[in-house]
Amino acid sequence: MPLSPPVIKKSARGFSDSTQIEVPSYLNVSKDDVVKLERLTPEGETAWESTKKVEDEGLSMTFDVPNDQLEKNFPSSTRIKTRLTVTRPSGNSTSVESTLNLEA
Repeated sequence: MPLSPPVIKKSARGFSDSTQIEVPSYLNVSKDDVVKLERLTPEGETAWESTKKVEDEGLSMTFDVPNDQLEKNFPSSTRIKTRLTVTRPSGNSTSVESTLNLEA
């Protein structure tokens, strides 16, 4: 189950309280897969996370990340590290880490 990194769907940091991060659908997506998106510190520790269960196979998922969580500890940063983890009902999981540009 290869994963594509998430992308900024809508970055309105000056106009909204959250930024939308889109997780693309992936090969062999299954209903009830659990998708977790994490914002990581530069040291790789989890600073924020949200989890959703797949309900519609083949569709991307959107996470609304509060801007205060994006800016926490790094108010002038325009890039954030993320980790995307998908866990199957069987317990098998796979992850991908990436860096997102908030100004893109």
